[in-house]
Amino acid sequence: MPSDYDLERIKEQILLANIQELLRKISQRCFDECVQLPDVELRGTERDCLTNCMDRFMDSLQLVSRQYFRRRSRQHRSRKNPEKYSCKDVDDDDDDDDADADENVNESDEDENVVG
Repeated sequence: MPSDYDLERIKEQILLANIQELLRKISQRCFDECVQLPDVELRGTERDCLTNCMDRFMDSLQLVSRQYFRRRSRQHRSRKNPEKYSCKDVDDDDDDDDADADENVNESDEDENVVG
């Protein structure tokens, strides 16, 4: 049976593989969106489009990750101390975070040239 250390290493390797696959898919999607006719060099508009596309995906990934870990942290705290954190408190907090997240996404869409 694998040790706890071995299990953690396996989890890290799986996470790394998933991140690499996500970046590969994002890169391919942005390339397909931004590069009309592949040539020896990218045109300025293609470079700008690729940069904006990748930035948008990375910003989205960071936003989703932050929200995910906030919720997991709240759930973990509520399990450790159920009388302090009721389900209503967790649900109310999540709604506020979702509203903040929507506002941040809308602001970034207005500031950048959005592809897609």
